[in-house]
Amino acid sequence: MSELEISALGGFLCLFLALGSISAGIVGLGRRRRDLMWWTMLSGVVLVVLGIAMWLVGISGFVEYYSGSPTGRPAWHGMVAPIGLGAFFLGILLFSLGFCVHAFRASRMDERLRELEDLASSMGDEMSRMRESDD
Repeated sequence: MSELEISALGGFLCLFLALGSISAGIVGLGRRRRDLMWWTMLSGVVLVVLGIAMWLVGISGFVEYYSGSPTGRPAWHGMVAPIGLGAFFLGILLFSLGFCVHAFRASRMDERLRELEDLASSMGDEMSRMRESDD
């Protein structure tokens, strides 16, 4: 194996591991609730996977096209790889957007939870003081 093949194989392995962990995270989030941001992240991951597949098909067709005889190939065949790259980048954009909004929402909910815990604690302290003053 050449160095180029080894680095390409390593890159694809890292990409598939990242997609696997992202997909596992989306499945975990989907068990709790499926809102608009979850669907945005899911559609982003689907577009990334489809984009990679289209890019690979387009590149293999490109190599096959220029290594063999160019007759008999459809005219749209040269557009598969660029469309795949476009789908890949659109998928990354959608996933990032959904993840960003989800993170802001989770942060806001965590802050609200802390406020409510502080409120409950102060109400408990106030009730203890009121009981002591009644005695």
